[in-house]
Amino acid sequence: MNIPNDLLSTEWNKISGENALKIITSRIKWEDEDVLRIVNAANLDCLFKLSSTDPTDQDIDARYLKLISCVKVDNLFINMK
Repeated sequence: MNIPNDLLSTEWNKISGENALKIITSRIKWEDEDVLRIVNAANLDCLFKLSSTDPTDQDIDARYLKLISCVKVDNLFINMK
């Protein structure tokens, strides 16, 4: 499945190429066979479900990512309690 450029860029904080791809891929994880987790540059933790308008899921062009959850991740502070 192709991921649109507006969803995922190959640049990270003025870093591009292989170094940026290492950072980006460390923030992508398959949760199960049809749920994808992406934490973007703004620290939004998003869960996407791989869906299809084709009931048999044979038509690749009918596939799309459906956003099922999005939360802000705050890594700047540690809860000391």
